[in-house]
Amino acid sequence: LNTAEAGFRILRFFTVILQSSPAAGGQVSGGGTFAEGATVTVTATPNTSTLPYRFQDWTENGASQSAETNYTFTVTRDRLLTANFVLPMFQVTAANNPPSGGVITGAGSYPYGATAVLTAAANFGYRFNNWSEAGQVVSTEPTLSYVVRSNRALAANYAEAHLVHDLVTATEPAGLATVSGSGRYSNGQTVTITAPATVTVEPNLYTFQRFTLNGNAFGTDRSFTKQLSTTDPTNMVVVAHYTGRSLRPLVVDARGSIANPVGATANYVLVFQFDRSMRSAPEPLVTMTNEAPGALQVSVPTGGTWATTTVSNDTYRTLPMTFIRGTDGTHQVWVATTVDTDGNQLRLTNVFEVVVDATPPTISAVGGAGRPSAIMVTWQTDEPATSQVDYGLTTSYGARTPLDGAAVTNHRVVVSGLAPETAYHFRVRSRDRAGNEQVSGDASVSTLAAPDLLVSSLVAPAAAASGEAVQVVWTLTNTGPGAAVGPWTDSIALALTADGQTAQPLGAFPFEGALPAGQSLTRTQSVILPAGVYGNRYVVVAADSGQSLYELDEQNNSRVSAQPILIQGADLVVETVSTPASARFGETISVAWTVRNRGGAVAPARWIDNLYLNSTPTLANARLLLSQPVDGESPLAGGAGYTRNVSVTLPLELSLAPGNYYLVALTDAAGQQPESNEGNNITTSAVIPLTRPPLPDLVVQDVVAPDIAVAGQVVELAWQTAN
Repeated sequence: LNTAEAGFRILRFFTVILQSSPAAGGQVSGGGTFAEGATVTVTATPNTSTLPYRFQDWTENGASQSAETNYTFTVTRDRLLTANFVLPMFQVTAANNPPSGGVITGAGSYPYGATAVLTAAANFGYRFNNWSEAGQVVSTEPTLSYVVRSNRALAANYAEAHLVHDLVTATEPAGLATVSGSGRYSNGQTVTITAPATVTVEPNLYTFQRFTLNGNAFGTDRSFTKQLSTTDPTNMVVVAHYTGRSLRPLVVDARGSIANPVGATANYVLVFQFDRSMRSAPEPLVTMTNEAPGALQVSVPTGGTWATTTVSNDTYRTLPMTFIRGTDGTHQVWVATTVDTDGNQLRLTNVFEVVVDATPPTISAVGGAGRPSAIMVTWQTDEPATSQVDYGLTTSYGARTPLDGAAVTNHRVVVSGLAPETAYHFRVRSRDRAGNEQVSGDASVSTLAAPDLLVSSLVAPAAAASGEAVQVVWTLTNTGPGAAVGPWTDSIALALTADGQTAQPLGAFPFEGALPAGQSLTRTQSVILPAGVYGNRYVVVAADSGQSLYELDEQNNSRVSAQPILIQGADLVVETVSTPASARFGETISVAWTVRNRGGAVAPARWIDNLYLNSTPTLANARLLLSQPVDGESPLAGGAGYTRNVSVTLPLELSLAPGNYYLVALTDAAGQQPESNEGNNITTSAVIPLTRPPLPDLVVQDVVAPDIAVAGQVVELAWQTAN
């Protein structure tokens, strides 16, 4: 080791600092600088010459250390001790006279010499008079301020502020009745206030609910007695509040069993709810009027039933009534005759209206158009209505399309899944918003002959580069008896095997025209071969890949190219690495390596070549010596190559032992160039024996240090170094 040793002894000293809080509270003694382990006693003496201070305790960093004036301890560290002195505390008490006269703030404990501030706030109905102590007035101001030097017991004295009260009574709603008790009153007088329990003002009956005083709740008894005092307002307005309801019963809810508009039905029921309990007899007289010209009037049957919704016997339900064609229009519903439990009769009231539409829609312009596997049915209605079609091979139909609930006047329904070149019967159905349905008469239409598309020829290039755009040409032939009418979609895919299975999609191409029976057409499209795919692949073309058309044979729509496309890619290989036969660590040597593109496609990327040093012919734990972009070499054509000549300095480190080493060259080190073979980018040099050059050997000699030193003091050291 390049070290030497010398010994010496270190002594430690610590400082004890003392302070007073507050500074004028007393004196401290005993602080200073002491050797480690010394016993120290510090002393605190209160200052009583001007103020009566007393010692409280010793603290350090806010934590109490001792309550003794003489504090003894062993020195083990620097200390900052505070002697805390305090003044004596006094009690200041205060009381209200009378107790309900006001509120006092500021009473409590105060240290000697502090300023106490007491404030008296009079309650409603009182005014502040003075402060007194032991019967003697000490101030007439609500706020009393003085310096505390002893215990004090004070009283805040108040006088009555409201001596006379003007009281006014009223009702809400205004003017319903007379409420007793209005007048002028002095404190101590008693007043009785009384309001009528009920008041009748046609057409309503009002019932007492509560009193308020100057807008605030004041009780629910309609008669009460009150003694006036100073805590009552000078001006008092007492209001008796009433709630009213009609003397005669009212209908609060009316509804029908079917929402408007109401279609033809024999089961329509009216329901009425009243604002109170009703007698079962006489039952309500319910009538309906329809002002539409020539409309039939509807009779409401008697004999309905009573039920309870909110209170007993408050809801009436009619027997079912019938609406037929001719009753269309708006019917006004009137109710009368029935009476409540007090015998008050309901006046004739228009409570509801029923909109009746009992006439189904009129259907016209029914037509059908055939397709190879479907028919399109169209018709019109004179009002918005739903759409549905019955269909089949006979007039018994046997099948029905799903209901289209959209309310329209121009209807269109496509019936699919039919056999080609077949006659079908159909009829249409439409239902209006009221539920009235109309069904048309029978009609018929024939489906058309079906086409049959197949790919009769397919041409693709024999070879191409990965990621390159290629042109595909195919011929479609319609071998079926019917025309193929677009739109449909042809798709192109790439398969690994000649059976075309598990193909990778390359593109889908819509066709908008038509191909008559027995005719052919040729299509040409450009597709991009996927990057990273290499080797033989087969082109697959599928006609009507989305199966938009109905065809006689859906299994003959695909064709696979007879010959595969050879998809080629770049393939960068390090062919050779040249180095000197031997070298030393720290030496700069010349290195050359050759890279060639052995693939059939151009390498267009800008890649990086790396050079490593390793004790094995691998990249595992290798040390990077050089990373060099291939500027000027890219793009590199298939079969072309380049050679790099560089100077590189071998590392000189103790961790690298002399021995046999290799230089490892790696092309496309960052993987920037897609290749058909990513596993052949590395080549190593022949073995290079590496040795170390002559090295120095430094030695530390003759270390000189003092015999003794104090902690924190600068000391001088001396030594010699030799090679």
